[in-house]
Amino acid sequence: MNNIENKEIISLRKDLDLLDAKIIELLMSRFSITQQIGKLKKALQIEVTDQVREQQILSRIENLVETLSICDDCTTQIESISQIYKIIMAESRKLQNNL
Repeated sequence: MNNIENKEIISLRKDLDLLDAKIIELLMSRFSITQQIGKLKKALQIEVTDQVREQQILSRIENLVETLSICDDCTTQIESISQIYKIIMAESRKLQNNL
């Protein structure tokens, strides 16, 4: 690997670091809202798990990926992002169950 390629990799990794910071900030905001919803669900004696809502989220995410992506076939990206969202929703349920 030559010096120019190495500098480009370092620059791209710095871009990733900035994106990671934004993702963490957004996740923390999302989890804060999740906890607020959990408190309301607890007060209203509503079940934490809402499979209909979770399926709506996954469908909306799939549509967003297709709309926002520059890929011709976004199957891999949709699968990857769907898996990430399944983990996010599972962690959100944990937060709500622990209130």
